[in-house]
Amino acid sequence: MSVRQIGKAPDGLYVFALYTRFEGETHRKRVNTTKTAIDGIYREWIDRIQSHATAKSLTLHEVIDRHLVWCAEHRPPHHTDHMRRYLAWLKAYFNKEVPIDRLKRSKMLDFVEWKRKRPDAHGGGKGKAQLSDGTLLRCVGALNGFFNWALDNELFRGVNPCHRLKLKDRGKGKRQVFLTTDEMREILEAAHLPHHRTLLLVLMTTGMRRGEALKLRWEHVNLESRVIDLPAGITKAGRSRTIPIPVVLAEHLAGLRRECEFVVHQHGQQLSWVKTFWRGLKKRLKFEKARNLTLHGLRHNYTSWLAKSGADPYAIRDWLGHRDLRMTQHYDHYRTGSQGSEKLEVFTKMLEGKEKAQGE
Repeated sequence: MSVRQIGKAPDGLYVFALYTRFEGETHRKRVNTTKTAIDGIYREWIDRIQSHATAKSLTLHEVIDRHLVWCAEHRPPHHTDHMRRYLAWLKAYFNKEVPIDRLKRSKMLDFVEWKRKRPDAHGGGKGKAQLSDGTLLRCVGALNGFFNWALDNELFRGVNPCHRLKLKDRGKGKRQVFLTTDEMREILEAAHLPHHRTLLLVLMTTGMRRGEALKLRWEHVNLESRVIDLPAGITKAGRSRTIPIPVVLAEHLAGLRRECEFVVHQHGQQLSWVKTFWRGLKKRLKFEKARNLTLHGLRHNYTSWLAKSGADPYAIRDWLGHRDLRMTQHYDHYRTGSQGSEKLEVFTKMLEGKEKAQGE
């Protein structure tokens, strides 16, 4: 028996470290108990390890199938679609006989590098030389949630192989772009169609994600209170949130004809072909930073401007729907010594050319 007393707990119990090796695998455990009870606890722990080892391990494909059924019942459709895509990549790499318990961090790193070099395989990244780092990071994040779910439901024994998984740095840097007010006005002026301008203005002045903006309905917009109440069903995190409507957006929305339930629409139908429109618009932009700018970059730009104007980090977190304040704090390098005198209204007035930005 490998039991070692390593200390004494504040409540009068003793701290013991348990250790054993079974079928080539090391198991460790720390418990607080009395000296008379430690023998029974150790034997019960050994029996549990042996019973788990002899039980048949589920294959990765079996657990994936169960998870997708669960997602369809408990998660929004867009979440299920993303999970189905990423888990299909995982299925393509690992054959049907691989037990899920055998997946280690090293195998997941091999999977990521394999997928990076094969973007056209199994429905992802057609026409690209390689998948972007952002796509791979989203994939790893989704798989991290998948393995956590498997652990919580006792379908997986071991350590989450995607927890804090670091991808290899390809030296391309971040695609985050900070736009000046002149550059933002140039983007709006390059939108030739009214519904495209509406979409851009919503993204620029609310920090909403593209999918959230496209699903935004008039019933979510309160122009009297100047807030947007996004329901949980259309947000990425599956949680509702409230976003303030700045004056420039409120005036724009008040002038729109409500031809259908969607705020952003084309001929009464939900807007589509957004990526095609964005590619065409970028070709008309003359400033250098446009080459690395994405639609999602407008959300980053909004957050950076709020941080620069001194807005409260907790308010920014709530408006953007960040799960953790640390995500919001990524923009703190834009923060100045302002005590909050320059807020969202100043930013949006500058967008319309009504005021000049400080330092420009």
